[in-house]
Amino acid sequence: MIHELFRILNWMGSEWVLVILIALSVVTVWVILQRWFELEKMNGVSRRFWNEHAAAWFENGDNQSWKKNGEAMRANYPCLEADTLDIIRKSSSQKGIEMDKMVAGYIEQRKLKMEKYIGILGTIGSNAPFIGLLGTVLGIIRAFHNMSVEGLGASMDNISAGISEALVATAIGLVVAVPAVIFFNILNKRISVLVKRAQSVSLLAMSHKE
Repeated sequence: MIHELFRILNWMGSEWVLVILIALSVVTVWVILQRWFELEKMNGVSRRFWNEHAAAWFENGDNQSWKKNGEAMRANYPCLEADTLDIIRKSSSQKGIEMDKMVAGYIEQRKLKMEKYIGILGTIGSNAPFIGLLGTVLGIIRAFHNMSVEGLGASMDNISAGISEALVATAIGLVVAVPAVIFFNILNKRISVLVKRAQSVSLLAMSHKE
């Protein structure tokens, strides 16, 4: 049975692993670009909102100015902070609403939307090295099989070439995994910053007592 398994693994080779890794690299680049530009756009509007309004509210202890021109503010600043303030403004007149829980739920819902596809990067980053290692193992199995077929007289050049080719799979796996892990952390950090900004503004808004 072991002999049959050896034959199957030798037949499989490592080429299909390389195809999978190349496909994963394409997916990685797509997710990074898609999420990067969308979050960068949101972050730019958020920074402008803070520079022009929110920072002054905190510096001056002003927890009422956010009520002025609420609709215009949301239209001019399509960001999570302005949307959260609009939710608070519309719900402040309704009785029986636990505002803090409602705002927390809304922000969490928006966070889930911002995290769309990012989990793919984490999955690729944690598994691509193992996929590459599998390709290396299969390649080395083929190299030793060829050695057994050709006999001990096989040239070292042929043996070295086969093993080197097998190691390429591990290298490609790492090349795919490293950017995926790096941008997984970077994008999650950006989302965390956007969420914390919205939470800060919501706390300021809800600190006002009628």
